[in-house]
Amino acid sequence: IANVLQAGRMRTHFHAEPMIRATELVLQERIPRDIPAVTPLPEAVAVPDNPSALDMQRMALIHSTPHGPHVSHILSNGNYSVMLTATGGGYSRWGDIALTRWQADATRDTGGTQIWLRDLQSGRLHSIVGAGGDHREVQFFEDRAAFSRSHGTLSTVMDVLVSGEDDAEVRLVSISSTSRRPREVELTSFAELALTTPAADAAHPAFARMFVQTEYLPEFGAVIATRRPRSPDETPVWAA
Repeated sequence: IANVLQAGRMRTHFHAEPMIRATELVLQERIPRDIPAVTPLPEAVAVPDNPSALDMQRMALIHSTPHGPHVSHILSNGNYSVMLTATGGGYSRWGDIALTRWQADATRDTGGTQIWLRDLQSGRLHSIVGAGGDHREVQFFEDRAAFSRSHGTLSTVMDVLVSGEDDAEVRLVSISSTSRRPREVELTSFAELALTTPAADAAHPAFARMFVQTEYLPEFGAVIATRRPRSPDETPVWAA
């Protein structure tokens, strides 16, 4: 009764506690709505005899480079979607807008966001998610995908997820080295932007490329991109 009559005094008193105030951002998170449920195929998941909590969450575990048709996985918050294949291809889409260029080709697995690692001492270039390497493992979960691989003494893990709050995707790369000497590496990310509907991009890909422009904003450490409008009534699309 005091909380209602005195403008939330008990709630204010509760949030004055330092331990509660430190976790207020968690209380603001919303559960994403209208997300389609995905049921894994029985043959896609090998259940161990004593499954752990991680095994229970995993939808697919793929070792090395799979042969045959592409094994794909979709992450989405209902509006922003990322399709990933086990060999590193895929696309990012926002509603009906294709953010990155992708072509369905059974012989090539390209498109999406690619991240490369280069050893500055030896000059060797490695793909974070592509084929090759001494050891490679891909795990698909309902809320994320994890790509693990090793090249000699360098090991990388990339986690990909789609935000449940905003229309954005996150790719977190972790690098570790078992070498006795210091290692200096360089990361380069690449994505071929479309910023239009897949049908319009597929109809005239060379023409569509002419309208995409990018700019680097050092104060934000970000690259922004937009598509120059072809008519005054065209809605502008921006990506960062």
